[in-house]
Amino acid sequence: MTEEGIFDVARKLMFWTIAIFMITIVIFTFAFVIGGYKNKLIKVPSELQAELIALRFTNSPDCFAAEQRGVVLAGVIDAAKFTKESLQACYNTEPRERVKTFNFRLELKNGKMILTDNYFHNDKFVLQKEVLVLQDGQLKNDQLIVHVQEKI
Repeated sequence: MTEEGIFDVARKLMFWTIAIFMITIVIFTFAFVIGGYKNKLIKVPSELQAELIALRFTNSPDCFAAEQRGVVLAGVIDAAKFTKESLQACYNTEPRERVKTFNFRLELKNGKMILTDNYFHNDKFVLQKEVLVLQDGQLKNDQLIVHVQEKI
């Protein structure tokens, strides 16, 4: 092989080494940009997530929603069900996740208040819902204030 042929092979080898390195950087950069854009598009605001979780408190018979003759009365809280035990059965935070999930303090305007297990009075935001409270067979207007603590 001549001297010119050896330099030609070395030049091609250096060119392709640099080209492959640059192409790899471009591909990884493109993948990270697309991944970040996708995450930005599908991000759900924490207020909406908490609102959807909090809907169970007033609409599920497993939580506080009143039931009459097998019919669930959405938006009506049974005062007898508004206890810490009902809250734990309805929304239980995993012991291993502790403060990484939503925790709530539920308060009725009439003064009754209950907390989830890992609530530490570090509110991120507050949700308010107009509800009816069924107590002693009578419906009364009230307001459910849901204090939301998110990931301490």
